[in-house]
Amino acid sequence: MRNATDQYLSAFCGELSLIIKAGITVYDGLLMLRDDETDKQSQEVLGRLAEAIAEGRPFSAALHEARIFPDYLLDMILLAEKTGRLEDTLIALSIHYARQDRLKKSIRAAVFYPALLLVIMLIVIGVLVIRVLPIFGDTYNQMGVQMLPFARGLMNFGQTLSDASGIIGIVLSVLVVFIGLIVLIPSVRVAVYGFLKQNFGGRGVFESIRCARFASAMSMAKSSGMNTEEAMELAELFYRGTKATDRKLRKCTALLREGKKISEAFGEAGIFEGREIRALAIGDKTGNLPFVLGDVADRCEETAENELDSLVGRIEPSLVIITSVLVGLILLSVMLPLAGIMSSLGA
Repeated sequence: MRNATDQYLSAFCGELSLIIKAGITVYDGLLMLRDDETDKQSQEVLGRLAEAIAEGRPFSAALHEARIFPDYLLDMILLAEKTGRLEDTLIALSIHYARQDRLKKSIRAAVFYPALLLVIMLIVIGVLVIRVLPIFGDTYNQMGVQMLPFARGLMNFGQTLSDASGIIGIVLSVLVVFIGLIVLIPSVRVAVYGFLKQNFGGRGVFESIRCARFASAMSMAKSSGMNTEEAMELAELFYRGTKATDRKLRKCTALLREGKKISEAFGEAGIFEGREIRALAIGDKTGNLPFVLGDVADRCEETAENELDSLVGRIEPSLVIITSVLVGLILLSVMLPLAGIMSSLGA
């Protein structure tokens, strides 16, 4: 079975927390989940987990042996077993992975629709330039009429593309293979994601996404009974990756070791600012820090989604306008000579 998705992890942790809350053992709960599961692979995994627990292995060890659960979840379950807070940890994990799933879906939607529009735009322009314009060009030449310079330039460009169709086909094939490797091979996907994260992950909407994931992980870790430094060690996995974010994490860790409060450390390091820092300060004073961190994660997630919507809202109309203008210019450059011919015939 492939690595578990965030959606599956959220549902798994949420359902198991309800079972434990009802006083049912983890072993019996896993058997209940297996019997209700419709997916064959999931049934097999749940069955193996139950067998491992029946043999006397801890729940965290059974999850580790399944090899489909992320390290973060494994570390949190191990800690929960040591502190006796498995139910609370499972609830926090369910909320955490639900946030991760929403963020990933927002990112996919933000990338997919503009990319689809771009492909459609290129196809429409390509058909007009490569197929339609040459037909009008030949017709006008037979009638002894010259096309406008703009149309001739586009027609020549289309002819160049047509002559290079073999090379373009090879490039497109390589691109399709590369995308297929990203989708099908996890190691390639991780490498590409790491490159993008390193070069573009420290600003704008990507920074908001990092902050949301970091705050969510901190909230979950604190809810599980971790102290602040231990929570930082686990949560930094969701924030590090660029020079700027790594520098902020080092500074924040140093400030916490100096005895600074968590709100002060986050503020001085530049991880959070403004309203979030004030909320963290209040949460620290009132003992509601895990709840406030969760609220901060929700705010950052909302900010990231708004920024993604705004980005898509700018890109989509721009592509539509560019396509409309180009198509209009092409048709106008073709129709003007035709209008001249018709007027001369009428005269």
